[in-house]
Amino acid sequence: MKALRKNGNKLLFAFGFAAALMLLMPVLAFDELEFAGYEILIGKELVDVDPFGLGSVASAELPFSFDALLAFGLPLAGGLLALLSKRLLMLSAVFFIIGMVLLYRLPDTTQVVYTIAGNEYTTDIDWEMNVGLLAALALNGLALLTNLALLVFNK
Repeated sequence: MKALRKNGNKLLFAFGFAAALMLLMPVLAFDELEFAGYEILIGKELVDVDPFGLGSVASAELPFSFDALLAFGLPLAGGLLALLSKRLLMLSAVFFIIGMVLLYRLPDTTQVVYTIAGNEYTTDIDWEMNVGLLAALALNGLALLTNLALLVFNK
């Protein structure tokens, strides 16, 4: 228990940092296509049909995802808060809880934007969670449990 009280904030930061690093891993998959977390976050052009070089007839892309930014950023922010001060453990726990919910809902909130003849549409894809998202969920869950244990033992 003494080791957890003494080094728990460093452990929380390590869990939050590791969860944020899962951006580099494949996060979402559809059929045989896999997309890394940073591709979901910053966006990626999937296809651009320009048959004669006169301009795009149709295109599809993953747009910038603010939900992905929060989902991967909040665990890191929660770890940083825990590292800064033990007084901020409750706020850190809130960040980990919100991050967990956003990570779990990431496949539902990620949409593909496609353009046909200048008209823009969005479509929902039946995404599958991939290794990076599952690892981020697990690391965030471990951070949340550690954070709750620190809150209980510090009282």
